[in-house]
Amino acid sequence: MKLEETYLPKIKYFTDKIDELIESNIENKECILRFDEALCFKANVSAIMSIEHDLGLQYIKKDDWPIIDAKVDCVKYQMES
Repeated sequence: MKLEETYLPKIKYFTDKIDELIESNIENKECILRFDEALCFKANVSAIMSIEHDLGLQYIKKDDWPIIDAKVDCVKYQMES
């Protein structure tokens, strides 16, 4: 039995498995990176929502100004009457 017939198929099988493992590791790394990006994005959105809530408690929203102006005008009218 020749050395090539005995060991070369085993070496080829082994190197093929190593190549599969490397490819699998690359796919896993890409998957983990996508997951990490998605998680960071969600964390940023959550943080932004929290900041928006805090600002809403401390400051008047632009959309509320017409209501405030109307109430001020109503008070001015009542004071003039």
